Amino acid sequence: MSTYCEIMTIMCRFHGDPVVTDRFIMLSLTPFRLILAACTLAGSLVLAPGAAQAGEPVAEHPTIVDDAVAALDHHQRWSESGDPWAYLDWVDMRDRVAITAADALGLDADELVAAWIASPLDGQVAVVAAITQLGVPYRRYARAEGEAFDCSGLTSWAWSAAGIELERSSRYQYRAADRVERDEAQVGDLVYYPGHIMLFLGVGDAVVHAPTRGRTVELQVLSERSARRISFADPTVD
Repeated sequence: MSTYCEIMTIMCRFHGDPVVTDRFIMLSLTPFRLILAACTLAGSLVLAPGAAQAGEPVAEHPTIVDDAVAALDHHQRWSESGDPWAYLDWVDMRDRVAITAADALGLDADELVAAWIASPLDGQVAVVAAITQLGVPYRRYARAEGEAFDCSGLTSWAWSAAGIELERSSRYQYRAADRVERDEAQVGDLVYYPGHIMLFLGVGDAVVHAPTRGRTVELQVLSERSARRISFADPTVD
């Protein structure tokens, strides 16, 4: 039986000294493993709920949340052990989260998956971490996993999952980050709207955020009017 090899370049940011290194991992994948992964992703497409209307937030979606939690678990296992199979499990679940999120928001799934693959690993982790909190209520000054967040509480908590600490307020988070043009923004970059901070999903005007009182952590495609006032910034600047 022939063997397929996938060579992955992983950009890893280590906590402590801000050193970024390239780690090259060769994963030997049997055809059975490839078929199993393909079937898993195909199943998620069949079972996922219908797409939201344009601008309609997605707050309650147990499938995305469960898959995001599983993805983070696999990433942590890989980070701690270096097990390449744990990394492959992370990739499988990360892509599944992207596909289901795209379907829920009415986005192109292939485009969203490609955007996530092309982005640095820490941004992917930050976004997946934020997605684990979908449905958690908004509360001013809150940053409590599974309990409540305000906008900057969510962004700082999500980025802490990737080993990067941000300022607490939205204004200072944005000021401390490097500005990027819209067409250069990547997954996990900060999306700043005056008085509000969000995380970029990687395509169009799609974000994950904790919007306001009476709402919860949500996925959303911003309205054209709101999108005209946003700007992007990379929080990984040293």
